[in-house]
Amino acid sequence: MTWENTYQNFKIQSPLSSIKANESRQKSFESFLSQGLPTKKEEAWKYTSLTKFKDMVWTVPDETESHLTHEQLREISKKLPSDFINFVFVNGTLNSTLSDDADDVLLLTEVEEADFLFDTQMTENRLLNLAQTFLNKKINLSIPKNKTIAKPVQIVFVQTSKKSI
Repeated sequence: MTWENTYQNFKIQSPLSSIKANESRQKSFESFLSQGLPTKKEEAWKYTSLTKFKDMVWTVPDETESHLTHEQLREISKKLPSDFINFVFVNGTLNSTLSDDADDVLLLTEVEEADFLFDTQMTENRLLNLAQTFLNKKINLSIPKNKTIAKPVQIVFVQTSKKSI
């Protein structure tokens, strides 16, 4: 599957609520396509090979892959330490069943046009174009001023399919 196919599938499954953000996501993708991945010929990447990364097949998980069974939920739950505030993301989406309730600490907000604003011409940011292309939600972890939290925060990412992005 090509980058274009993967992006089109992702865009259909994960539309952004803002037209401007959708346009900015599209610009990030077009910028990635025109510039490509960094190569060893570029100073900042001369010791880094992206050959394996480039050759990987990236697919968007379908609806059936994004749900965990009751057994899987229990297994993950057993592994979450109670001395942490746990936030569990399954295929990039916050799972409220496995996550602790801490709305005053973690805010999930919609992607905005400003989230795509960066200098896309810098070699170091070329992979950022690709990452921005597949941006769906952003996570703001913020602690209100003059407030302390009693436990450390742990963010866990669970992937249900070996073949998905």
